[in-house]
Amino acid sequence: MAQQTSAVAPALKPGTKYYWKVGMFYKKANKQYTKQSSTYSFRTVPYVIETAPADGTVSTERTLRLSWNEVPNVKYYYVDSIRDNDTKNPIRRSSSQNYYDYATVKKGVSYSWRVRAVDKNGALIGVSDWKTFSS
Repeated sequence: MAQQTSAVAPALKPGTKYYWKVGMFYKKANKQYTKQSSTYSFRTVPYVIETAPADGTVSTERTLRLSWNEVPNVKYYYVDSIRDNDTKNPIRRSSSQNYYDYATVKKGVSYSWRVRAVDKNGALIGVSDWKTFSS
């Protein structure tokens, strides 16, 4: 019997938890034995979400469309935003589309925002970097 100390996994889905264990099979005195390790798990990195407008955009409009690439198997996108670095009062909005129209852009205010994608089970499957815009 050939000994194998590694295995190549098939293509893995981003943002998914996988389980694995090691099995050992051997013969001793014409008897076959098997032993298995404990079960281990790991989670793949979520999709990276690319967003628009570009980081640092200055808008003269009261409404600004925030958009991002679609993520497969998403149920909702959550748009988290912070005004003037007020991390104690973040604003979370949800969207089933790959955009959100930020309709309350105030003159002289800076905003930070990011997008998070969740699946039907509520698991995080995608996330963007924090971006900024101002008016």
